[in-house]
Amino acid sequence: MHDALPHDELVLRQLLGLTPEQVASLPDYLRVFIREFLAA
Repeated sequence: MHDALPHDELVLRQLLGLTPEQVASLPDYLRVFIREFLAA
C-alpha cells in the first residue's frame, strides 16, 4: 500500500520524481535534512 509512505518520502517522489527504490537508498542524514526542511 502506497498510503503507508512517510510524508517526506511521498514529497520526495513527487517533487524530485524519485522512484521508491531511489528514495529508500538515500542516506539517513539526507532524509532527516529533507524532513526538517519540509517541516520548517
